[in-house]
Amino acid sequence: MEESLADFGQTWEYEDGIAVTVTHEGEAKASQYAAGAKETGGQMQVFKITIMNGTDAIFDPVGAYTTVNYGDSGQVAERVFDMDQGYGDMWQGKILPGKKQSLTMAFAVPTDVASDVLLSVAPGFDYKDSLFHGTVGK
Repeated sequence: MEESLADFGQTWEYEDGIAVTVTHEGEAKASQYAAGAKETGGQMQVFKITIMNGTDAIFDPVGAYTTVNYGDSGQVAERVFDMDQGYGDMWQGKILPGKKQSLTMAFAVPTDVASDVLLSVAPGFDYKDSLFHGTVGK
């Protein structure tokens, strides 16, 4: 699926058997002690990122990273760390062949401009970004 866009809910597959799926889990309001959502008044969008290991080798997602851009100008959304709601974990451990690991992340995207969202995920240092695109929120 390289050099194209996937919709939220679809799966991006790499030639080596690693696959990434991103789903939009909904909107949320940051809790009192959250970090990263101040500029949006606590508004955030929540995504579930799943890495599936379809290879014959153990996969280490330690180099995985995710970014979000939104709106007409491609505004960069800050990742929200809100431990009270479970948003802030990092990829941990290895993924065995045939197994998967998921991580739920929140990003500061205002509800009123949550259209044209681009979420990029690289499952590791040696991978190009998988690109997920769509409208989230209202």
